[in-house]
Amino acid sequence: MTDLPEADLPHPPSESPSELPPDSPNSVNLISKFSALSGNVRGAIWILMAAMFFSVVVALIKMIGLRLPVLEILMVRQAVMLVVTLPAIVRYFPHGLMTRKPWHHAARICCALIAMFGGFTAVVHLPSSRFSRLSF
Repeated sequence: MTDLPEADLPHPPSESPSELPPDSPNSVNLISKFSALSGNVRGAIWILMAAMFFSVVVALIKMIGLRLPVLEILMVRQAVMLVVTLPAIVRYFPHGLMTRKPWHHAARICCALIAMFGGFTAVVHLPSSRFSRLSF
């Protein structure tokens, strides 16, 4: 037996680099690989990921909309967004919530809710092809 920690032991040659533990010196960090890409490639990856997530969200809204009213779906969406943004709200509280134009923000929130309600209603009640055409 050796006194070396398991991570410092040499790996057998039959072991491929993808099978190495994440803390191995031979493993490559995914974030550094992504950062090494050109800005255009990184942007294209972000756009593809956004399109994929948008498609998943639309499919989920379509499926859930058959069982729940649109207002309930909106309430769940807003609750999820609150949980996602809560760390930033807590970190910058109270200065992060201060504004010189509260009525502008209130109007923006009302417009956003009306737009989401209309968009979610269209997703639920229109065929996917028609919603896709209208959303462009």
